[in-house]
Amino acid sequence: MNHRGRPFLTFLALAVGVFMVANVGAEVLARVWVSGHPPGKAARETLHYLAAQPLGALMLVAPFLLLAWMAASLAKARTFESGLILFGIAALALTALYVLGHVAAEQAVNSRQWTAAALSVGLLPFQSIPVLVLALLARLLLGRKRA
Repeated sequence: MNHRGRPFLTFLALAVGVFMVANVGAEVLARVWVSGHPPGKAARETLHYLAAQPLGALMLVAPFLLLAWMAASLAKARTFESGLILFGIAALALTALYVLGHVAAEQAVNSRQWTAAALSVGLLPFQSIPVLVLALLARLLLGRKRA
């Protein structure tokens, strides 16, 4: 059975992969770009904090998992390609949101604004709600049966 026969598993794997790029990649980018850390050190610190805070990591991955569910549901109702397009567009929006959040957090750390730094990343799952609502509306509209 190929990936099209198991859309939930396929989109789950895609969601985890995109989350790693969006979250880990954005944080490493922010540490290198904003704070001037060497890439190796930035990557080690990022992965350390991700592993040390499993509940935070679970909250950060939640929007990507919800998006995967929506896309897989659309893929089952319509075509795999329609689910992939929905996933791709919404994942790009979430990735942009995560990049902006991590850059803002790193800028706040450099300014010693600890609360702002924590909230810049900690509120990302909640800031993702408008993207997820739009994705859900698109899923519902695209998944309707035509008469």
